[in-house]
Amino acid sequence: MNQLDWFHFDEARGKSEGFGGIIAPGSLTFALVHSTFFQCVELVDLKALFIGSDRFRVHRPINAGESITLTMGITTVEDRPEGFRVQYDFRWHGETNGDIISEGTFLVRYWSLSE
Repeated sequence: MNQLDWFHFDEARGKSEGFGGIIAPGSLTFALVHSTFFQCVELVDLKALFIGSDRFRVHRPINAGESITLTMGITTVEDRPEGFRVQYDFRWHGETNGDIISEGTFLVRYWSLSE
């Protein structure tokens, strides 16, 4: 992710500055949504395209070695001239205490493979 800020690589300073150690870039959870989504969702006779995102917020950093969990829900499904569009709300949670790390919305457009 080409992050050169000291808190991404200097563990001693991260601890002394109150971060608890090395922290991941805030955009990491945003980048992980796509791959995590397709580990859990199988497309049958459909193709998909992520077409946008909205309201992405980082509530706190992720410490190195911390486990996180993704929850997603379908907010809307809209017919389109070809296919349909789905809006998903997502939240990343810290696995230890369940607090929200980041949250936002993704829009995905789906089409039939035969179109």
